[in-house]
Amino acid sequence: MNHVAKQAFLSFLFPLLLISNVAWSIDITSVGNWPLTIGENDLINGAGSDLNSTYESTTYQVSLTISGTSGSWRVDVRKVNTNWHSDLHLWVRRTGDGSGGSVSNGSVYQELTDTDQPFFTGSDDVPGITAQLKLSGMSIQVPPDTYTATIYYTVVDI
Repeated sequence: MNHVAKQAFLSFLFPLLLISNVAWSIDITSVGNWPLTIGENDLINGAGSDLNSTYESTTYQVSLTISGTSGSWRVDVRKVNTNWHSDLHLWVRRTGDGSGGSVSNGSVYQELTDTDQPFFTGSDDVPGITAQLKLSGMSIQVPPDTYTATIYYTVVDI
């Protein structure tokens, strides 16, 4: 009799596990990159002078889409350096609200670190949220090289 009870319980539990996998799944999609090349044309006053210290991408360099929502959410952001110089700083700000739903915060530049930090919040599905990137700290003291970092956007259901 004890054996029958266990079978019934396991048979009942399995369908519940299948149903729980059908729950809402909030997704974020990002599109964009910034292949910035700094060269002699970026010297402030020609040969012998320093480089411009700050560079900004277009205001629509990154496009984010939030989908599969059932309420409020938050986007966190961080960067992972592949090859990076310690004098360089990467920043991000939200420049567009997208369409549908609502979006708030994130319109002021914030410096990216290797730790997730809140970027902006919103509710419902919102495609076409745009963002701009900024690089600061560039100078002739930074050795010529190919510096790369990856930005990670994470959506959190709140």
